[in-house]
Amino acid sequence: MGLESSLVLAVCILIPPACLAIFALIRRTAPLILAFSYSISTACISLAETLYEIFVARSFDAKFQRAPTVALELSLLGDLVLSFLALVVFGCTLALAAKKNLRPGPFGYSLAALLGGLYMFLPWLVWSRQAEAPQPLAWVWTLSAPVASALLTLRLVRARSGDAFVGPE
Repeated sequence: MGLESSLVLAVCILIPPACLAIFALIRRTAPLILAFSYSISTACISLAETLYEIFVARSFDAKFQRAPTVALELSLLGDLVLSFLALVVFGCTLALAAKKNLRPGPFGYSLAALLGGLYMFLPWLVWSRQAEAPQPLAWVWTLSAPVASALLTLRLVRARSGDAFVGPE
């Protein structure tokens, strides 16, 4: 039963980006497309990182040595919660700060995807060889990185298109 539930969790991680893709195709608004770019890279990087940690690096707690699929399920559940939280925070920041006539283009979509990937990959890179991240620092990263990513994306997209960006409008 372990691998089936892991597969269900992996599919659940990809459901929010798929829903955003549908909404972005229907509505064709820039914040939805930027949020889709951010969320799809967050989901893909978190899945790849989890699979690497469990099956290649085998860097999980010793109590999961006999059942690595349980470690996979727990890690995927954490990725699901973290990627959904990041999507909500990134999307709300975009919705509150974006102008109606925002036209990001390929640069903006690529930047949002890059920042989404960094959101999931950077903590693993920094804290993977240490015991644990300090809890306050982990919460600050979890909640502030999507906000900073959204504002940076908007700033660079507007600077590239010639609009002045002072703050949320």
